[in-house]
This record gives sequence, structure tokens and C-alpha cells, in this order.
Amino acid sequence: NNPQVTDQSLTLPFDSSVIKGDRTPCLEGDRPAMWAAFAAEGFRYEASDPGVLQWPRKVAQNKLWQFPLPALKLSGTNLWVLSMDYNLLVNQTNGETDVAPDECARVEQQTYQTYMDALEGVYNGNRAPLFLGSHLNSWVCDSYIKALQRFIVDAKTKYPDIMFVSNNDLADWLDGMDPAT
Repeated sequence: NNPQVTDQSLTLPFDSSVIKGDRTPCLEGDRPAMWAAFAAEGFRYEASDPGVLQWPRKVAQNKLWQFPLPALKLSGTNLWVLSMDYNLLVNQTNGETDVAPDECARVEQQTYQTYMDALEGVYNGNRAPLFLGSHLNSWVCDSYIKALQRFIVDAKTKYPDIMFVSNNDLADWLDGMDPAT
């Protein structure tokens, strides 16, 4: 709910009842207490903690899926960055959102390749879900949005058996799996 938005054409076609998870990356304190509170409120997943390219696990007495954003190797470097556009931005442009066009092209390509490398790693490895975070901002000439769009199209072409799903749909699928699997 954003009470500052009064133009009805700008409101979303759903309400907060569809939100079944959260990401609170700057929260300090007792993670198990946070997870228990989320589970008590009916949340199904949380994505606050960083992670690696691994399968999600359940926390809060097995009531809440943990979907961490993984650290990815930034293509062409020895750096590992969280799979969030802001973390890429800080490492690629020192946090500058307005850069020269040639720098925009470099950032877009490096981001795209980082995503493709990560997908190839999980596709040919443990087949874990790949979580990518995006603020959908126009930073660096829309480089992160363009890289994400290219990634989705090219990944689906290269790996037609992969699926792009919401966290809620992933939680449904995981809940339907045999725990031993």
C-alpha cells in the first residue's frame, strides 16, 4: 500500500493479500525470531539472507522457505557479488547511476554474462533455483533491466526445459516434493 499514489491508473491490479514473502536485507537482530514472526503471519518464504547456488531450505520449524540471493562471480573478474542489481552497480560503477554510453554497454554485457554463467553453473550442476534481485530502476542507461530481459529470452532459448516462476509458485512446487528428494 502506497498512500501517496492517488492516481488509480498507477495502482497495482492486486492487493497485499498476494504477498506471501519478504526480503529485509538490512534487518539486524534475531533471524530465527524474524522467521517465526513471518511464518506466524502466513508468509511462505523469505529472501533476506545472502547465500550460494544451493537448494532452498526450510526454517522456522519447517514453516518458511529460505530463498537467499546467491553470490555470483562477476563475469571477467575475481569478484563475487550478491545477485542483486544494486550490488552489481556498486561493484561495476562504484554506485554511479549515470555513466557514459560505452560504460552502459559494458555494464549490461557484464551483468548479462554473469547471469548466464550462474545459470549454466546450476543447470549443469545441482539444478538449484537461481534467484536474481532487481529494483527495476533505470540505472546505468537501463543496463540491468536490459540485461535481465536478454537473460530471460536467451536462457529460455538455450535451456527450453527451465521455468521462470514466482517465489510463491516455487514454494508450492517445493512443498509438493517428497522431503527426501
